[in-house]
Amino acid sequence: MQRTLWLCLLSLLLVLPGQVRGELLNLGFADYPPHSYADSGTPYGITGIAVDVVAEALHRAGYAGDLRILPWGRAGHLVRQGVVDGIGSIYRTEERDRDLEFCTVPLYDEHIVLYTRADAHIDWSGDIGSLFGHSLGVVMGFSYGPTMNRLLAEGRFRRVQEYYSVEETLQALLDGKVEAVVSERYVALAMAERLKAGGGIVELAPELDVVPTYLALSRARNLSDAREKLDAALRTMHQDGTIDRLLETYIRTLHAGE
Repeated sequence: MQRTLWLCLLSLLLVLPGQVRGELLNLGFADYPPHSYADSGTPYGITGIAVDVVAEALHRAGYAGDLRILPWGRAGHLVRQGVVDGIGSIYRTEERDRDLEFCTVPLYDEHIVLYTRADAHIDWSGDIGSLFGHSLGVVMGFSYGPTMNRLLAEGRFRRVQEYYSVEETLQALLDGKVEAVVSERYVALAMAERLKAGGGIVELAPELDVVPTYLALSRARNLSDAREKLDAALRTMHQDGTIDRLLETYIRTLHAGE
């Protein structure tokens, strides 16, 4: 019922943007802990590093926010249609630039790494060619930074299996359905804890890429003014150390649980 009411509200906002929406921005986030995940005990019903950064940027820019966890594919569809104002945290690609107006100031950097089972024997020292003979698990519709995106587009791996979530990719790894998984480092740590994987999953060093993540708004909504205000807010948050403090808090909590 709550989801139905929210979608009805979004439809009304789309029809009457000037009269109803005012200073409200509705943004979708992936289930992507520790960056964004459901938490009924918080003001928005979701929390995470990206959620906290975006919420503070909205406040400083003078906007209220309706922030929701959405299935990744659905979030992209709703943004392209202009039903949702934007996506709270997303990597920038040429394809996405067609539908999204990205803030020029990133939220922060994320770290793309490879994971395998602890009992696997994958020879990895940074030479990406050593992975081509292995099967890889990825999330459908996700971007993994320039290096991995290019290799996936070129079809370099023996087999690529797509899943609907990071949690599913890691479960497939544990079940032996794929030999390696690509993921953002802290997301994999959080999901491994959710799956109670213990020491069954290990990170392969070195990392693949460091990729900035951005707040991006729907081009269908004509929100350039909002984007400029949010850029200004994010710029001051980097300058005054707010974003660094939020990152430190979440990452310290994650490592404490290892």
